[in-house]
Amino acid sequence: MVSQQEIDNYVETFQKTYETLFKAQKIDELIQLYHPQAAFVQAGIVGVIGQKAIQEKLEPFAQRGVVFSLTTTRNLIAGPNAEFIIHEGTYTSEALNGKVQPYLQIFKKVENGKYVIYHNEYTFN
Repeated sequence: MVSQQEIDNYVETFQKTYETLFKAQKIDELIQLYHPQAAFVQAGIVGVIGQKAIQEKLEPFAQRGVVFSLTTTRNLIAGPNAEFIIHEGTYTSEALNGKVQPYLQIFKKVENGKYVIYHNEYTFN
């Protein structure tokens, strides 16, 4: 059984790793944090599936040096063996001029016991 504290710590560490790779424009490494069949969705607008398509969406943001500030709302454990983590939060960036938007990430446990992003959904309006 995985505790709530373990999940919270895992997500916090994961997000720091994501941010570091994004800022360093290491998109080839960043994309490995996504499941091969992951979905990347701008809510109500467009979505893509798969690491290559996600990479194509992320690269322009990283190259422009877009900086995001994240705040966790909650992390939930789902599945009989903690197969999924549902992570909800809010973010803002310079492009949003201080406006706060929601995002949702669903992590899936893979063979090595680590979690990768299976679904990444954000609002930008």
